[in-house]
Amino acid sequence: MNFFDYFPEFLDYINAKGHSVETIRGYNYDARAFKKYLKESGIPSTLSSIDHKIIRRFIIWMKKQNYSSATMKRKLDTLGSFYNYLEKEDGLLLYVIVSVKKLLGHKNLCTTQIQTHSSPEKLSSAVEALL
Repeated sequence: MNFFDYFPEFLDYINAKGHSVETIRGYNYDARAFKKYLKESGIPSTLSSIDHKIIRRFIIWMKKQNYSSATMKRKLDTLGSFYNYLEKEDGLLLYVIVSVKKLLGHKNLCTTQIQTHSSPEKLSSAVEALL
């Protein structure tokens, strides 16, 4: 399943929920930034290939692009919202994106705090400890 195949449906979904045109444009822009990162990094855009390590590298990439903390948080919030949509619509449960989304809500986050964990439960515990 290609990550970007479902994104137009997601945009329709948030439009139907009453989000503004500016929000929809922002989500689309954020997805394009993630797509650019994947392409530049040679990472396939399949949902199964995107894990917490990819997201951690995406954060580092955004820092190198000089994105502000607020911009990085918004882009990761967009990814988190998209994965939440997939979970609701297709029954996918992808802990890493949601956990990274929570992590980026923490004002003093630095990328070294994002750790590799062997299970969703351990990752969730680490996220809760940071919040």
